[in-house]
Amino acid sequence: MPEARRLFWHVLSIGSVSRDEPERHAGLDKAGLFLFRVVAGTGRLEMRGDQYRLTRGQNCWLVDLHHPRIYLPDDGKTLRTEGVRFSGPGSRDLAGIAGCRSSLQPWAGADAPAVGPLAAPGPASAPRSMNGKCIPN
Repeated sequence: MPEARRLFWHVLSIGSVSRDEPERHAGLDKAGLFLFRVVAGTGRLEMRGDQYRLTRGQNCWLVDLHHPRIYLPDDGKTLRTEGVRFSGPGSRDLAGIAGCRSSLQPWAGADAPAVGPLAAPGPASAPRSMNGKCIPN
């Protein structure tokens, strides 16, 4: 018999942000983790000694907000992101993959597994799943 599980994560904010100049954040300025994607523009995210290229497309990033970070829009461009900030029991377990980029891939069918810790399980009609790759760039 399947076992029911509960996930008590708290959504702290949902929305979009436009940046036309560098945006610096000290560590621990906000609670939780931030999962986002780029909806317009290009730029970089600098965090924990790594740089991540931010571009529009099928990528999303998970950021542990306990660490200092800088969002750097490319010169003359506005970088617009949208995402969700969340926290709760067990969400810190994801902190080990924070800063990772994952690609959203088309769902390949009913028996295609969603791979990785951020995989989005669902029926065959689900439009996307995340592959969970960690790729600093």
